Amino acid sequence: VDLLSGTMYLSSPFEYSQDEGQRIDELTRGLEMESPEERANLLGGLMETDECRAASATVEQRTSLLRMLCFRGLGGVAESEALRPRVWMVLLGHLPLERQSDWDTILAEKRLEYESLRNEALLVTNSHQVKMVDGHRSERFGLQQMLKDVDRTRPECDDFRRPAVRAALGALFFVYAHRNPDSQYVQGMHDVAAVLFHVFSVEPEAAEADTFWCFSALMRDCMDNLAPAVEATPHPVGPGAAAPAPSAASAAVEQKLRVYEPELARHLQTHGFPTSAFTFRWCGLLFAQEASLPNLVRLWDSFLGDPRRFDFVVCLCLAVLLSTREALLCISEPETSAEILRAALRRGDLENLLKQAWAICALERRNQTPPFPMRTAKQAFQDLSGWAAPRVQELGAAAARVIEGQVAPAVKNRAGQAAGTAAKVAKAARGSAQAVKEWLQQDEPIKPDTVLKAQAKVTSLLQAVGAMTAGSVCNHGGG
Repeated sequence: VDLLSGTMYLSSPFEYSQDEGQRIDELTRGLEMESPEERANLLGGLMETDECRAASATVEQRTSLLRMLCFRGLGGVAESEALRPRVWMVLLGHLPLERQSDWDTILAEKRLEYESLRNEALLVTNSHQVKMVDGHRSERFGLQQMLKDVDRTRPECDDFRRPAVRAALGALFFVYAHRNPDSQYVQGMHDVAAVLFHVFSVEPEAAEADTFWCFSALMRDCMDNLAPAVEATPHPVGPGAAAPAPSAASAAVEQKLRVYEPELARHLQTHGFPTSAFTFRWCGLLFAQEASLPNLVRLWDSFLGDPRRFDFVVCLCLAVLLSTREALLCISEPETSAEILRAALRRGDLENLLKQAWAICALERRNQTPPFPMRTAKQAFQDLSGWAAPRVQELGAAAARVIEGQVAPAVKNRAGQAAGTAAKVAKAARGSAQAVKEWLQQDEPIKPDTVLKAQAKVTSLLQAVGAMTAGSVCNHGGG
């Protein structure tokens, strides 16, 4: 991971699979995007309406290029940063890329629609007090809880301490809960929305409406991972503490940690510190509680630009765990381990973490020769099972035909002999099964030639079993 992170070319579409990457390579051939300035020039041309009309690229191709540029970050150049709000809106589906000339009209219509929705349910006074309109019950939608959470949002930022901003966030959360009763507001959403509001506040009068629509789109994309994280209160860590139920994303982080760094995975498990104690929140809230706003904006460029829609969050989680490996291995107290992980993104080198996450992303999505990460025994066994299954079926079918024709008539006469043979076979099988079970429980990567040797042994075993079956059949049939 370290080697690859230091040698990657940003002009390579490493975040795409092998086949998809070839398609993107053709699209980007001859384009320069190694530096922020080069990417800013490409982005400016891509977002220019007249240029895009004349371009021969399809909407799908332009979207892929836009994702690629956003994935590598829109910071460092004023022109790119100024375009970030529109880029995020496109990638969240709020603005259609194929209708760039209509963007101003679309935004105006959606902002008016939001204002109408808000006025139906809420009253925001001149003193920025948010109140319910008659006919709506505040306790049903948890308005007071929303406002309490808003008061705790980004206390270190002056903008989020302003009454007008707090009122805007409280209002948009209530409208969201009112429109989505099946996925109502839950604690933690305020941190996610704060990132969007921060980016869209370049247009202060429209920031509330724009945040509402993009927040709604974001919830549709990642609610499965978000809901378990935001509904859970902070979990204690330690041998007696119960870990939160992992989401699919946090479970993926745990699995990949066992492959990339089995020693660290075992160490954390041994000392009662399951990774899900942190990763369920990292994945669910897209790191919204773990970093400063400028760093979060940079991270979200990559999250929103990811062609696999937030799968990159898993790669970043793993990069954070790998970056703290040495410190974590020296500690046995879960509370101290928790402190290290809490500080990892705030004190660490963000660009280096991103490069490591990019390297993991490339290793996961591109075929490697030789394969990397190396597979565990369990993964190899699954591959071997797939190879051996048809051969076992063939052997079983052949044996069944012989047994049906020759063994069945003699079974009564040979029952005692067969029972003794079966007992011996069962005893041997139990010993072999225990050995296989212990082997499969190992998390260490195995060498590629081990799989080939195992395959050869299985072939030999199947041949031996076949010969034994044939011999037994002949003996039983002839007797």
